Amino acid sequence: MKDSALKMLGYCNGLLALYNGKKEISLLNPLTRKSQMLPVIEIESPPYLVLFIVYRLGHDPIFDGYKLVRMVQLYVKDDDDEVKVYSLRTDSWRRIKNFPFCLMYKRAYVVLANNALHWVVSKKS
Repeated sequence: MKDSALKMLGYCNGLLALYNGKKEISLLNPLTRKSQMLPVIEIESPPYLVLFIVYRLGHDPIFDGYKLVRMVQLYVKDDDDEVKVYSLRTDSWRRIKNFPFCLMYKRAYVVLANNALHWVVSKKS
């Protein structure tokens, strides 16, 4: 990864999710200097429909593992926004179908409280 192209997508308990500008995401623990590349997944929607993309990293206390959430907000409200969750435990992505909410803000106000990610969203009409 080139240092100049790195973008932090999220952090939780010292673990960082980093994007290198080449469709590659890695999870890095700076303390141990260990990292793991995530499987690459393409956005299913055509690029012209994508309004913005937001990533956030959190810890799942039930399964004791880290998860990275990717929300792809589309221009068209009737279309199903893409919400996918990567699990570090299983090293795989899964899609959340029929997600009934949309993000309120491009900056995606997200708070990690009580070991859960809380997003500012609105109900789709």
